[in-house]
Amino acid sequence: MYTAARKNPSSSIKPKIKNSLGQNKGTDIPDMAEFYLLGQQDALALVSADTLEEYLVSVPDGIEAHLDFDALSFIFRPEDVGDVDPVEINYKTRKMEMQREILKSI
Repeated sequence: MYTAARKNPSSSIKPKIKNSLGQNKGTDIPDMAEFYLLGQQDALALVSADTLEEYLVSVPDGIEAHLDFDALSFIFRPEDVGDVDPVEINYKTRKMEMQREILKSI
């Protein structure tokens, strides 16, 4: 929705709405949700099914929505999110610690 570096609105917003696992089946989605939530690390937007339907495009492995930026209703944008200090986690070490905690509790 927004570019990574400068946080400008993206020129193309193309979320995958349905994955057909390699078989093109058109743009029909039975039992669509009323709303779709689209998110990235620093932005979250909502789009109604009625709005989404006019942007659906069939692609070789499913259905994408080629959305205009103005079609989205934003819940928060990059300017609403302050600087976030990343948390460094060593996955392997932390996993081992948790496994030991479980084994000690038995």
